[in-house]
Amino acid sequence: MTSRFFKIFIIISALLSQYAAASAEIKPSVIGYGHYIKPNLAPLPKRTYRILVGKDYPPFNYRDQAGHITGFNIDIARALCLELNLACQIIAKNWKALKADIENDKADFAIASLAISSQNLKQFEMSQKYYDTPARFVVRKNSTFDALEPNLLRHKNIGVVSGSGHEAYILEYFPETNILSFANLNEALNKLQNGKVMTVFADAITSQNWLKGKNSQACCKFAQGDFYEARFFGQGAAIALHKDNLFLRDWVNQGLVNLWATGRYEEIFAAYFGDDI
Repeated sequence: MTSRFFKIFIIISALLSQYAAASAEIKPSVIGYGHYIKPNLAPLPKRTYRILVGKDYPPFNYRDQAGHITGFNIDIARALCLELNLACQIIAKNWKALKADIENDKADFAIASLAISSQNLKQFEMSQKYYDTPARFVVRKNSTFDALEPNLLRHKNIGVVSGSGHEAYILEYFPETNILSFANLNEALNKLQNGKVMTVFADAITSQNWLKGKNSQACCKFAQGDFYEARFFGQGAAIALHKDNLFLRDWVNQGLVNLWATGRYEEIFAAYFGDDI
């Protein structure tokens, strides 16, 4: 199963993940920002594990109509606890409180779309990455633009968020375009809706939420082509643990590999990201 707007891959081999400026069609696989070697682990202690998730970041974590916390991260948390045979208490918190609890060892780990950044690597122990989001071009529905033909962007207006990695990427790889920088993504997308820019280049997940929401008025779609470049768009998201808790980190990594091997990871992925826009 392959999604056009959100690719997830998990590494089992000793090869590092590779990112390319060109578009990619890659099936889900087990991922990691480094090497993965199956550890020889002692059993995990039998107790209740506190798992933190975010509060409002659909489709990763949100409240359903009955008020229950749900989403991709929550399903990954439940599947991971089941795979590792852990009794888990899943708790939703805002990012500030979530990070504080992990840093102060008041929770076992957080599955909350935390980026593998230099700051987070310094502050937390991080698992192998469990998802990665490409950048994509958003265009009006009557557009014939294909990102595989970058020459079509010459002298065209491209909307980006000011100061973002997406702006830096366009500046480096598409220097002959007319770059229009906006304070936030909603402003850029509204200009696209009004025909002021030919396309907006941005994070696929955030753009997807806008495309599916009321504000877009069903005006737009994704152009063909996904863009992965760690230098501009980051190294993906990982599970965060208290610093130096290598024992639990290794078990979490093994759990992610097991989820992929059994097909459960792909089932969860398909439930949230299997449809194309």
